[in-house]
Amino acid sequence: MIFKRKKYIEKISKFLSDTDKILFVVWARQVWKTTLLKSLLHFWIIPEDKVLFVNWDQLDEEFLTGDKFLEYLRLRFNFSEKIKYLIIDEFHFIKNIWIILKNLIDNIRFWKYKFKIICSWSWS
Repeated sequence: MIFKRKKYIEKISKFLSDTDKILFVVWARQVWKTTLLKSLLHFWIIPEDKVLFVNWDQLDEEFLTGDKFLEYLRLRFNFSEKIKYLIIDEFHFIKNIWIILKNLIDNIRFWKYKFKIICSWSWS
């Protein structure tokens, strides 16, 4: 069962339209970050058919650039212009993540389609 955490959902909702900035959900391990991100879909804050939810610790590849990462998403998850939200759960596991995210933001302004990047990050 997913409980609506109204205060946090409202804070996150304020930042969903700006595709030039990445939204980071940062908190300690095992404190509901994934559930909070999934609740955005569950409570119709963002439409489920416009989201690609990627759990990074379940992926099997390494990427050097944002372009390589997007190509992988296109091939493996059918990522396309209909996707308006890319949620990357456990992004701290990604090798070269800062380069990849910088590439994505730099290029998002020039692509034929726009999407919001939302990342969760845990620390112990």
